[in-house]
Amino acid sequence: MADFEMRGITKSFGNVHALTDANFSANRGDVMGLLGENGAGKSTLIKVLAGIVKADKGEVELFGKPVDNSTPKAAMHAGIRVVHQELSLVRSATVAENIFITDDEKAFSRRSLAALNQRAAELFKKLDVDDLDPAAYVNTLPLASCQKIEIIKAIAFDFDVLVLDEATSALTEKDVEWLFSLMRDLAKKGKILIFISHRLQEVNSVCTRIIVYRNGTDVRVADMGELSTDDIVTEMLGRKMSGYYPDKEDLIQDKVVMHVEDLRNETLNGVSFDLHAGEILGVGGLSGQGQSALFEALYGAQKCSGTIEINGKKTHLHHPAAALANGIALVPEDRANQGLVLPLSVKENISLASLSKFVRGGLLNFKLENEAVDQMIKDLQIKTDTPEVPVVNLSGGNQQKVVLAKQLLAKPDILLMYDITRGVDVGTKREMFNLMVEHCRQGKAVLFFSTDTEELTHMCSSIYVMYEGRFKAHLKGDEITAENIIRASVGESAV
Repeated sequence: MADFEMRGITKSFGNVHALTDANFSANRGDVMGLLGENGAGKSTLIKVLAGIVKADKGEVELFGKPVDNSTPKAAMHAGIRVVHQELSLVRSATVAENIFITDDEKAFSRRSLAALNQRAAELFKKLDVDDLDPAAYVNTLPLASCQKIEIIKAIAFDFDVLVLDEATSALTEKDVEWLFSLMRDLAKKGKILIFISHRLQEVNSVCTRIIVYRNGTDVRVADMGELSTDDIVTEMLGRKMSGYYPDKEDLIQDKVVMHVEDLRNETLNGVSFDLHAGEILGVGGLSGQGQSALFEALYGAQKCSGTIEINGKKTHLHHPAAALANGIALVPEDRANQGLVLPLSVKENISLASLSKFVRGGLLNFKLENEAVDQMIKDLQIKTDTPEVPVVNLSGGNQQKVVLAKQLLAKPDILLMYDITRGVDVGTKREMFNLMVEHCRQGKAVLFFSTDTEELTHMCSSIYVMYEGRFKAHLKGDEITAENIIRASVGESAV
């Protein structure tokens, strides 16, 4: 018998079988990689463990005793801590308040902010964290810092089992290294760690064993290194997958669809570039170097000085509505807060930016709206029971597809794609890459930022690497290598 076991876990949501007789086991010191496509059941399994969802049947045991996971609070008291894929921070509260918010409520209410800040500072020193201010308000921080706070919040108290659900997806490379070092230390202390990631190189780096889920149940358990990457992908999909990245095609035309010159604001320090029809132009660099500010400025969500021309015409992008009117759409980094209205249905989210297309005689034509939404669900293979399902009920990867569907339905000429594969599975990534190429085949263009250097090298015709709010390097042809991207990302010249 293993130290930690979940046996025969079954859970259905209406006619959708999320888990069917699913199993999971681990021992002290294990770093278990939990792998599978979006919708394979991973997140539901974790929600059952964390007391967020009640299983229809099944058992959970830790060190030979049943785990009380009837509520999230009970699960935490039982030694279960979870870093969920979607952030759960109180954005109007400080860093310190967020970290200790799960502490005893009465004790929490009696503590002064100064005492909480001191406690957080001591914890940061213990965890080798030097880039977070306990007194800073969360709504002033970038996504990578918020993700780091979520991790610290989970390990601030004693636990036996720690789940990290796509916890690296928004982290900088430096913070990923910090997290992996922390995970190895925790494993040495006998903690049980469950690591969910679609970045298989990360799984290879930090995990000791893996378990693969497919269609709501476990299909393979193996020691790390026992299976090749191709074997793991085959187990996840239930079939062999070829052509993960599409072949590069020479689709670039002479026509410049976007000309940007000397873009500046508090973050940007003079960014200039041309984007051509048919081009996938890459933007690389470590997170927090101005990429988010650049994409938001081009979408009219940040003020800036400088010149932006669309198809040769000078344009003032003072609002996202102006960007959409000029054929520019953004797939943002934070789908939950920036891309979706979570309580609304899949249909309502997809059609939200295109409602004017379905107005006839001053009234919304539901038939036209439904037909368009159904086509987008079919084209992007969005897994949903019906279009009326609240989008919050979908897996992370399918939520990302809904964001992409919403923007594609607006029929933009220029797609701004900001780390679009964050937290999505290998099959969905391939679909998204193919969509990018198809977009360019139509004479349109893509500006593509990714924290994954492999994605940039395989997908882009050329790559600008950002450093301290400006372009440090412009890589073309044989210069496009992961080494050159990383070198420029830390301020050195590419070779």
